[in-house]
Order: sequence, then C-alpha cells, then structure tokens
Amino acid sequence: MLAGVDAGPKKVAQSDRPSLVYDLDWDEDARLAGWQDVLARDRPLPAILRAAILIEAWSDIEVLQHSTWLGPLLVAALLRQDGLAAHHLACLHLGAKNIPRERRRARNRSDRLLASLDAIHERWLA
Repeated sequence: MLAGVDAGPKKVAQSDRPSLVYDLDWDEDARLAGWQDVLARDRPLPAILRAAILIEAWSDIEVLQHSTWLGPLLVAALLRQDGLAAHHLACLHLGAKNIPRERRRARNRSDRLLASLDAIHERWLA
C-alpha cells in the first residue's frame, strides 16, 4: 500500500527556519555534543543521581531551542538502554509537582539537583 513512498527523515534546512522563531546562530549539534560529554563522564554514577545530573545538564546547556521536554525522555531512554533503571524514572516528573517551583528553578545548581532528588523521593512516598 505504501510502496514507493519515501518516508525518510525530513531535515529542516537552517535557512528555512524563520529568524523570528529560531536563533539562527544556535548550534544544536555542538550543544548536543556537550551534553553527550556529560553523559560519558557520569556513566559510573548511581542511576538516580546520573539521571538528575543529565536532566540538569540538558537544561543548563539548552541543547534544543524548542522541544526542551525531550531531555528527560532521552535520559529515561538512555538509562533504560543501559539497564540501570527500568521502572522508576517517571518519578523525576511526577514528584516534581510537590516541589515548589522556586526550588526547581533555583539559581544554584546544587539546589536544583537536590530538588530533583527530592522530587523522586516525594514520588516514592506517594
């Protein structure tokens, strides 16, 4: 039925992105490489701490201009792929609703990481 249909990925050319919506100097490839460096460096850490650090790094590096929600999903997929965490990664988001926004968006990175860990803890207690 779909014979002959080209379903290959469609890449938006940089010049096709409207400058009103996109920062044309934004180098997503370089930012993704930076995030992957964090991923490689933190492999020996415990799964939950690693997940919190990777999500924080995704937010700090601002890998994508749009679709920032993709970071936590990617972290979950990576940790599942490594066999480190199969079932409890939803705690990263489900418990966050119990943590005040001021803590989740604190200026201090350590405070944000502790808020992420507290979100996991809150979810496990629910």
